[in-house]
Amino acid sequence: MLACKRHSQVGERGQSAVEFAIVLPLLLLILMGTVDFGRLYFRYVIVANAARVGAEYGMDARRSTSDVVSVIKAESNPYVTIGDSDITITANPSWATGGQLKVEVRTQFSAITPVISSMWGGGPLTLRSSTVTRFN
Repeated sequence: MLACKRHSQVGERGQSAVEFAIVLPLLLLILMGTVDFGRLYFRYVIVANAARVGAEYGMDARRSTSDVVSVIKAESNPYVTIGDSDITITANPSWATGGQLKVEVRTQFSAITPVISSMWGGGPLTLRSSTVTRFN
């Protein structure tokens, strides 16, 4: 009787190892997906905040476009690197009272997990945020 009990415990240990081996990839996928979506959200918040700060700065005393670009870059550093070509500034009608200033900021996001990036077709995802302010 003792031999059967010992044999049963060995079989249960093997069963637990097999179950763990089956569940582990799913748990890792969930963990990495959570990390990727957290990184995506963090990056989007940085870009949206940089666009908002740039629009507010540009509206104040009608600063030059190069000043607005440098404020946007400073706001996003060191977390997100934004190039000059990733920033679009449009003033309608050219900085006049009652006009609008639109600041659009773009950046690329690459997921760590290939399964997650396949949700948007693979490759880098373009994050884009814009802010429109009116001149008083």
